Amino acid sequence: MGRRDLTRLGDAGFFFLLLVFVVASVTAFDYYAQRLKAAVSDSHLSLMQVETRHAIDLIVQTLDAVHLSLLSLPAIEQLIDPVFRPDELLLPALTHQPHLRSISLIGPDGLILVSSNLANVGLRPDLTDFVPGGMPTTGILRIGPAYAGRDYSDGERIVERNQAPAHLEFFPVSRTVESRDRQQYVLLAVINVDFFLNRLMATLNSTQDRIDVVRYDGRLLFSTAERGLGEDEIDAIERIAARWAEADFTGTSEEVSADGDEWIATWRLARILPVGAVSWLDKNVVLADARDELRQQQWILLLALATVLLVITVSFVMVRRVYRRYLTVQTEASKRLAQLLDALPANVLLFGEDGHVRLANRSWHDFAKRHGLPLPGDAHSMHFSALSTCFSHRLAQADCVNLEQGVTAVMNEHWKAFDGEFRFEGDRGERWAQIMVRPFRQRDAKGVVMLQLDVTDRHRAEEGMEMLDAALNATANAIVITDTNAVIEWANPAFTRLTGWSASEAIGRKPKDLVKSGRQDDAFYEKLWQTILKGEVWRGELVNRHREGHLYHEALTITPVRDRQGALRHFVAVKEDITARKELELQLTREATTDPLTGVLNRRAFIDKLETEMARVRRHGRACALLMLDLDHFKRVNDTFGHAAGDEVLRCMTATASATLRRPDLIGRLGGEEFAILLPETGLQGALELAERLRHSIEQATTLADTDAIKMTTSIGVTMIAPTDTGPQQPLARADAALYRAKSAGRNRVIHGV
Repeated sequence: MGRRDLTRLGDAGFFFLLLVFVVASVTAFDYYAQRLKAAVSDSHLSLMQVETRHAIDLIVQTLDAVHLSLLSLPAIEQLIDPVFRPDELLLPALTHQPHLRSISLIGPDGLILVSSNLANVGLRPDLTDFVPGGMPTTGILRIGPAYAGRDYSDGERIVERNQAPAHLEFFPVSRTVESRDRQQYVLLAVINVDFFLNRLMATLNSTQDRIDVVRYDGRLLFSTAERGLGEDEIDAIERIAARWAEADFTGTSEEVSADGDEWIATWRLARILPVGAVSWLDKNVVLADARDELRQQQWILLLALATVLLVITVSFVMVRRVYRRYLTVQTEASKRLAQLLDALPANVLLFGEDGHVRLANRSWHDFAKRHGLPLPGDAHSMHFSALSTCFSHRLAQADCVNLEQGVTAVMNEHWKAFDGEFRFEGDRGERWAQIMVRPFRQRDAKGVVMLQLDVTDRHRAEEGMEMLDAALNATANAIVITDTNAVIEWANPAFTRLTGWSASEAIGRKPKDLVKSGRQDDAFYEKLWQTILKGEVWRGELVNRHREGHLYHEALTITPVRDRQGALRHFVAVKEDITARKELELQLTREATTDPLTGVLNRRAFIDKLETEMARVRRHGRACALLMLDLDHFKRVNDTFGHAAGDEVLRCMTATASATLRRPDLIGRLGGEEFAILLPETGLQGALELAERLRHSIEQATTLADTDAIKMTTSIGVTMIAPTDTGPQQPLARADAALYRAKSAGRNRVIHGV
């Protein structure tokens, strides 16, 4: 091929390259324009996501505060008690609560019984369109539809949302509660929409922004828009709500309105409450400034492109020779190779046949400066033997090959490669490096290439895992890790000591298949699962069964573990054997409440039971009787037969009385030979009949003390507990007075005290 042909080929190649350059420039500018628009959109999208998160956090925090306010209200019985003014009981809950308009109590018949707004009393609110739907469940906060007006007394439900917003709006939330007689009531709170609008409007970045707060069924609660929403906007909200139903709780989409406007929407659904927030932004408004800037830069690019083309053309005329172009290509290739080496995160060194450094990348230069090592190109370029002094083998064993020996073996072609992990001192303390050495040969030159990777983070992670494994295996508490279906994946040795099941036997099985005792009902486990499936920590105590069959008490803490995406992946259970503590608590309780001689309640425990029963009498008006017993002439028994015989008589008497009494009846020793009996749900006639049977049973009983047979009689005073009694001393005094009259009347008899 002649020179002319080469020139023509060069010219054709040059003009082709110019064309490619122009096309590439235009393509690059178009790519830049797209990226600029995307960056602007992403920037505003990030702000929208913050606004959406702020909106939903505001909603959730406010509704949580409402829930706490409802929980803090007095009992249902107190709210409907005519003794109290209901509005005075409810008004304190509205203090410092600007988001609340009113709180009302709806009775089982659906009518408002009491309200902080007296105008609401007697109204029948419609509770059918509340979410979550279905049968009302106690303890769950449910959200109703939007209303126009200030409260239910003047409110009108908003059906069509394409009308302009009302001057005042609210939406109700409800919580079902049960009274002590198991009747269901509803606490109804009216939420002030203006409270949210004032705060949300302050966070919007422009007048074109809009935030809609929507129930998870697609019903709009309120919007920051100052106009009515169009049908296409309502349809867009309903499409987003449909995605919530498919568990797409957060996301972004682009919507096109009926008049062609493009909108960016970002949404977020609350994790627990059935409400979400949707933020809207006009895309044309967002990109207006970017489009103006691109038009200006387009003219600048055309001028720059013309200038560059002129410069390239002039330069091409000056460098037309193929040889120079070849040299230029070689130079560019060398630069690209250098850039590639510099871009590597590892240190790269090329040692010549004499063992000195011939080439090093930028990462190695930085490493050499930090450690005071010679740089390539110095008068005394570093030898690999000097480098080996900076590194020591990780294992530090006598038979381990050091770095100098490994490089020498590869250099002399004794080994094809050398790899090792070495320790060195870095600017942040001790660090580890993975070093790989490979032979290098090019034409007549030969040497070795060394690649040095910093693996400190991996090394520390391995050490941390080893330490964590050792700590978990050494802990005294049993630790079990399961998947989300409660299938055991790991257990430490303490689990074997606690349950009798080894880790190999437990893995792949569920704890309920190994240690379930049946002492806890299904409701207990259902509440446990509800807690941990919400991602919350559950703590409690339960009774389990050891592999050998005996029961033991266990303190259990279950912690849910989520992955990086927030999904539940595992449950970690920490178990502690508290059997000894429970037995000690039972023993202490028994000693604190039981008379040591007779085994019945002591004075203090009996009076506590009496106070409880008196409260039940005052609350429900049920009958309850109190008996006071005293053994006749008990002092003669002690004087004649001795105190041991007297103790045996007391035990015999309590055994006889316990056999005569019913299951709910309580007997306690008040002191000496004086006893008291509590008869719940018993009228006067029934109490007198039981007291007479008891007197007769004691009279017929015989106590054997050594060789002596002792017969005893008892005097009994009977009284009824009155609702007007303010303390236990009043019925005890009446029963004691009746007992005194029984003794004065000749003993061995039953007397009723007024």
